[in-house]
Amino acid sequence: MASLAEKEIGVRGYLTLNEMNNGFGRSGDCVKYGRWMAIYKAECLNINLRQMEQKYLGQPWCAEFISYVAYISGIDRSVVPVTSDTLKMGETSCAYNEWQGISQIKRGDVIFFSPISALRGLDGQKAVHHVAIVVNSNVIKGKLVIVHGNSFDDVVKRSLLHLDDTGRILAPNSWKNEYIAGYISV
Repeated sequence: MASLAEKEIGVRGYLTLNEMNNGFGRSGDCVKYGRWMAIYKAECLNINLRQMEQKYLGQPWCAEFISYVAYISGIDRSVVPVTSDTLKMGETSCAYNEWQGISQIKRGDVIFFSPISALRGLDGQKAVHHVAIVVNSNVIKGKLVIVHGNSFDDVVKRSLLHLDDTGRILAPNSWKNEYIAGYISV
C-alpha cells in the first residue's frame, strides 16, 4: 500500500484554472480520487453516476485518496473502508487502534490526525480531520514520513513529521497544532 501511495506523489487533486476554462470541469473538482469515489459508489449502490459526482466532486479528498490506494492495493474494505469521511473511516475499521506511540507504527499503516484543540469532541469522540499513509518511521528519533493528499495544497505529497511520545507533532511548524489520534494497522 505504501509503495502505491508513493507512486501517486505529485498527482494534483483539483483542476487548474486553465483546465476549467477549457471545459474539463468545475472549480474545485477532484480529478482522480473524487471521480474514482463517485464511480465506485455509483456501481455499489446502483445509482446514477451524475448523482454521485455531485456528491463527491469538489469535496476534501484525503480520505478518498486513502480509500483509492487501499482498494487498488487489495486491502479488505473492513480494514480500510471506502469512504470520503475521515472520521467514518476510523470508526468503521475493524483494525482501528488508539495511538500507543510511534513504536507501534509501521510502513503501510493509515494514521488519523486531530487538532490539539479538539482532543475530545462533544460526544466523546475524537475530531479526526485528516488521514495519511505511513511510508517510513524512525522510532528512535521520533520521525514519521507520510504520504497524503489535500493538506496545505492540492497535490499528493510526502511529509516528514517529528513527534513526541504522545503523538503530538513538533515539526514542521504548519503541523504544530496537530496530534495523531489513532491508526489502522494494515
